[in-house]
Amino acid sequence: LFDLAGHHEYYSSHCAALEAISLTPSTFLMLVNMLQDFKDITAQLYYWSAMIGDVCHKCPQHTSVIVVGTHADGIADRRELGSLQKDIERVARDALKKHTFVGFTALNATALQGEEMESFM
Repeated sequence: LFDLAGHHEYYSSHCAALEAISLTPSTFLMLVNMLQDFKDITAQLYYWSAMIGDVCHKCPQHTSVIVVGTHADGIADRRELGSLQKDIERVARDALKKHTFVGFTALNATALQGEEMESFM
């Protein structure tokens, strides 16, 4: 398990960590903060997709990617949340077209068990 945390300070070390797993089929869990600006979310999805693609191009099988939207509980308007979920999934499918996109779910961090996670599994 590698936690790359997504902090800009550590971007130079991401290639080294990913290189260690580049020869085996891998599943990546990509987290996006749904409270961020949609432009930033889009940029993150494309950045990480490119990073995974660059480093894992030697992998004998496609890599799998699961995208999780965090902080869903911070969006009170259900219509806004639903619209954002659809937009993120659309961008994720496009950004991750070279990989096996497993799916997207938005999680409520304030609930111990959420219906979102049950439907995702």
